[in-house]
Amino acid sequence: VWYYSHTHKPEMSQSTSEAYVNFLESNKTKILQYPQVYFSAVTNFVTRCCSIDQYDKALLGIEKLETIPTLKGAKVSEGLKTEIKFFAIERKLLIYIQKRNFDKAVQFYEETNPFIEKNKGNVHVSFLSIYRIFTAIAYFHQNQLEATLTQIRNIFDDKNDSQRFDNYLYAHLLQIMTHVEKKNYRIVPYQIQAAKRFCKAKKFKQKSITLFFELVSKWIKAENNEELNIVKQSYLEKFSHLQINEGGDVVQTTLAFDLWLTSKK
Repeated sequence: VWYYSHTHKPEMSQSTSEAYVNFLESNKTKILQYPQVYFSAVTNFVTRCCSIDQYDKALLGIEKLETIPTLKGAKVSEGLKTEIKFFAIERKLLIYIQKRNFDKAVQFYEETNPFIEKNKGNVHVSFLSIYRIFTAIAYFHQNQLEATLTQIRNIFDDKNDSQRFDNYLYAHLLQIMTHVEKKNYRIVPYQIQAAKRFCKAKKFKQKSITLFFELVSKWIKAENNEELNIVKQSYLEKFSHLQINEGGDVVQTTLAFDLWLTSKK
């Protein structure tokens, strides 16, 4: 699995990880004796499935994980039970966002948040930032703008250099998108400058980010709906061209720029 993942053969990596899970499942005794090994194998399989957009298979893998604490005869520590719960929550949210099932993502957040709040002391801050940014994206595309801003504020309030910088990047861009939707145009230029400084400091240079800043700058200067629609259509085509001809990138895919530009909020 490691070899294929590092030689840019994600399909082979996924099939190899699946074969290893099947091998372990052919010997139930080993799973009962070493549930942590089975957990590691299945989490790796789920991760490989997500990397090649096999989300239905990934969800089946998560179901396998969630059965581990119920296996009769298995010695499953409380720590492992917590790991399983957190991994399952994070990956399900990721899958709902990537499948653009935003209503389900919001519902899932509202179902799981009491557990997260109760166990906040055991949750790594990086998990919380991922949990919050996925939730913020879902709220935004459900047009729940205040809820979006609440999640973003929580991300920035708990800022920590040990966290993944891409989550802060998403938070900066999503904050701009939200204030554009709220027509808070006076503060948007300042937010763009702050986001640009962050991108420069952390060396984010994706073309989609440059296009995003261009789009928003023209959006807030549009004098009427007709002019705004022309701007939206122009940049929708540019993002589409980037996606088709250059493979796109995770920024525009995760934040779903195309949905934003075609929505009728």
